[in-house]
Amino acid sequence: MDISIGRLQQLLTVAKTGSFSKAAEELNISQPALSRSIAAIEDYYGFQMFNRMGRGVQLTSAGKQIINLSGPAVQHLKALDKNFRLFGAGLAGALSVGIAPLLASQVLGRLAGDFFMGSQPVSLQSVVRPGDALIQSLFNDEIELIAYPESYIEPSDDLDVQTIGALEPVCACRRGHPLLECKKIFQRDLEGFPWASSVAPAVLNDISLSNQLICDNYHIVKEAVINSDMIAIFTESFVLPELNDGSMCQITIRDMPLPLTKIYIAKLKAQKTSPLAEVFITKLRRILGD
Repeated sequence: MDISIGRLQQLLTVAKTGSFSKAAEELNISQPALSRSIAAIEDYYGFQMFNRMGRGVQLTSAGKQIINLSGPAVQHLKALDKNFRLFGAGLAGALSVGIAPLLASQVLGRLAGDFFMGSQPVSLQSVVRPGDALIQSLFNDEIELIAYPESYIEPSDDLDVQTIGALEPVCACRRGHPLLECKKIFQRDLEGFPWASSVAPAVLNDISLSNQLICDNYHIVKEAVINSDMIAIFTESFVLPELNDGSMCQITIRDMPLPLTKIYIAKLKAQKTSPLAEVFITKLRRILGD
């Protein structure tokens, strides 16, 4: 016989009311069913917990000891049951995810705000690293998911990948940058100017970039671009305030198209996504959709 929260609650209610009929009414079950349940517990464990006295009952000596043990046990089990339900709904627990640098700069602040709006016990750890390091962390079970833009990590048969949105990339520089004097800009015109990014940009492999800032914090990259002749590719929404106030300017490079950048979520194929991870994916999808 398994001792459940329900059975323990029956024992406690009978002890509290001193009556099977009153306890049955409070528990919303029939009196015969309650009597059979208590008798089954007594038969199974081999001792009597209640002395039946006419219409009422009294705890035996052993019964008193059991009730003293059962009260705290029921409270712990109720707390455990509540936590199970919170975990199942994605409202509790700890989640570690890997995020590509530009995506982290773009969405992590808002996403974290959504995560911690309530009072539920949730822990979110974000790991911002190069693509190969994120893959290694995934295989080492240090993170559960990776959120990244197209071409940031190498395809693998071990990964389950889904598309969750897209971002609009823009190439930008500071106000008054020398390139803005050109009527038409081509990749060759970028030579001699420093470039900033989290990795060496694949779209510029055909030209020589003698000066590069490699930084995985795009807030720093944006500040560096505003205060120097650096050029960088951002997402449009990330630099929209600076484009609107004129401190940064978008530049179009004729032979360097910048299509929409798809955003993906990757996990190990053999791994079942946790409820909290599903909440993360849903929130990230909504933010990208906005």
